[in-house]
Amino acid sequence: MNINFQPFYDYQVGGSLPINAPTYIKRTADHEFYDTLKQGE
Repeated sequence: MNINFQPFYDYQVGGSLPINAPTYIKRTADHEFYDTLKQGE
């Protein structure tokens, strides 16, 4: 059995990653920012 898995990633230099990027790591600040936006602040 030969398993040769190579994931495909589009690397991005600079700017923001989309939230669905496979290399995106959710941060506490992401949730705090979103919650603040929902409150209209």
